[in-house]
Amino acid sequence: MIQALLEYQTVDAKLKAIETRLSASEDRKKAMVAKKFLESVNESVEKLDAKAAELTQSYKDLALRQNELLESVSEYDTVAETCGEDEVEYVHKKAKELEDRIVSMAKELKTLEETIENIVAQYNTLKKKTVEAQKQYRECGAKYNELKASVQEEREEITKKLAAMEKTVDPALMAKYQAKRNDKVSFPIVLECTENRCPACGMEFSLQEVNKLKTNKIDECENCRKLIFVK
Repeated sequence: MIQALLEYQTVDAKLKAIETRLSASEDRKKAMVAKKFLESVNESVEKLDAKAAELTQSYKDLALRQNELLESVSEYDTVAETCGEDEVEYVHKKAKELEDRIVSMAKELKTLEETIENIVAQYNTLKKKTVEAQKQYRECGAKYNELKASVQEEREEITKKLAAMEKTVDPALMAKYQAKRNDKVSFPIVLECTENRCPACGMEFSLQEVNKLKTNKIDECENCRKLIFVK
């Protein structure tokens, strides 16, 4: 049964090589990066829109308050022209307080303007990156699909052959093998024990482990997790 599994592994290694080639494709990686960006871009735009709306409203409210203060200063100036000398100082003092607040508001408005400009710049950058990502996803995705199509026939042939070979392998051994395959243990997954050592990582087995291996015929290397067998 071990021999049947080894023969299965030899054919499966060809399928693994194709899978590795596809997953290592630079076009695939670039397409995935672009796809991930495009999937998140709407959320980024929504956040920028919300922030821009908030800042715009704050700017309008602050500008309105500033205009109201300017009108109040004008009113104080008018009052100062008609009031007595003992009241002029008080009126001028209030007018000065309003003017100071107006200056402070002007600084706040300037800060808001700069922040809004920054939001607009971020939006323009995001728009540019979106166009670039769309192009990258389209072009790299097409190239990756071409690569997949070029190996599709070979993959199908190997898959059919493996399905037939699997019937000749002990189900328990196949279950162990497939578990390692799914855990992405590197090929070859199944190796013969040599001189009481794991041929993959070189770890020396204890006498107890050797006896267990001889009894079970196949076991897992605790170090590299490959399946080791003895004939």
